Amino acid sequence: MPVTVPFEAEGALLNEIRFYLCKPLGVEKPPVLIMWSGGVHYMFQPEWVEGSRYPDSYLMELVETRSCMLGANIDAEYIEGFRVLSLLDQELLSKPCAPHLLVNGKHRKSYAGDYECPIEHWLKAKRRVFAGNQAFGGYLLQEALKADFDPSFSIEMVLDHGSLTPLELAGFDPDLPIVPILFNCVQPPIPTMRRYYQFGKFLGDAIRRYDGVKRVAILATGGISHDIATPRMGMVNREFDENLLQLLEAGDPDAVLNYATEQVHTAGNGAEEIRMWIAAMGAPNGLPFRRAYDRAVNDWYTGIGTVTSAKANWQLR
Repeated sequence: MPVTVPFEAEGALLNEIRFYLCKPLGVEKPPVLIMWSGGVHYMFQPEWVEGSRYPDSYLMELVETRSCMLGANIDAEYIEGFRVLSLLDQELLSKPCAPHLLVNGKHRKSYAGDYECPIEHWLKAKRRVFAGNQAFGGYLLQEALKADFDPSFSIEMVLDHGSLTPLELAGFDPDLPIVPILFNCVQPPIPTMRRYYQFGKFLGDAIRRYDGVKRVAILATGGISHDIATPRMGMVNREFDENLLQLLEAGDPDAVLNYATEQVHTAGNGAEEIRMWIAAMGAPNGLPFRRAYDRAVNDWYTGIGTVTSAKANWQLR
C-alpha cells in the first residue's frame, strides 16, 4: 500500500511531477518516496536538450559532459540516449509502484578504482585512465568525517583539464596511483579561504598518520588570476598574482588568507581556484613556498604559476 510522505519541491520539477505522476493518480502529492531530484519526462526531450546546451549556471559544456556519461560520440546518439531515460516513455509512471532507482551507482560499494580523462573535447589531449588507490581514498574520506568535514564521494569520476593537464606536464610516472580531491571553487556557497586552509592542515595530518604508502605528493591545481565566460575574459591581474606569490613565499598563512579573501574578486571568477593552493599551504602547516615559475599568459587567458613547499619531504609513519 502506498504511503504518502512529506514532499517539497518548486518550479518546473514540481509541475512536472504533478502532471505526470499525481494527476493520473488523482492526488495532490505523490504517494511515493522520490529519491532523485531530476526530471521525469520533459527534460529528456530533444527541445529541452537543445535549450539547455549552454546554460549560464555551468562552466562546462553540459551536453558534451552528458554525452560522455552516456558514451555518445555525436549529438544524435546523445539525444536518443537521453530521450529513452524518460520515466513516462518507460511506462514506469503507469505501474502500481515505481522501482527503487540508485542513480550514479554500481553493484558494489567501494571508492573509485580508476579515473578516465579528459572530459573536454577541446583539450586535444589523449584519453587515458589513471589508477586510483581505493584504500587510501577510503581512509581520507573516513578521517575527514571524523575531523568534522562533510565530504561526498564518487564511485565513478571522469577528470577534467584541471587534473589531467598538471599530471601530464609534471612528468610523473603515468602508472602512479592518484586520489583526486575536488573542491568547490565555482558555485556559491563557496567555503571560505580559511576553511580550505583548515582542510589542508587536516589532509597533511591524515597523510602523515597513514601507514599504507611510503611517499605522497600533493599537487594543487587551478589558475591564479583569470576570468571565464565574462566580458573580462583574457584579463590577467598581474598585481594580484605577484602579491599572492610573495605572501606564499613569506610563509605567513594569516596574511595569505586575509589577502585572498579581500582581493580575490579583483582577479576574476577563475581566481577562486586559489583555494586549492591555500589547502596545499595548510598541508605542511603553513611552511613557505618556493616560487619555481610565474608568467601572465594572456593568450591562455590566465596567470600561470608554480610553487613548491619549502619542506618537500615529510616524515611518514
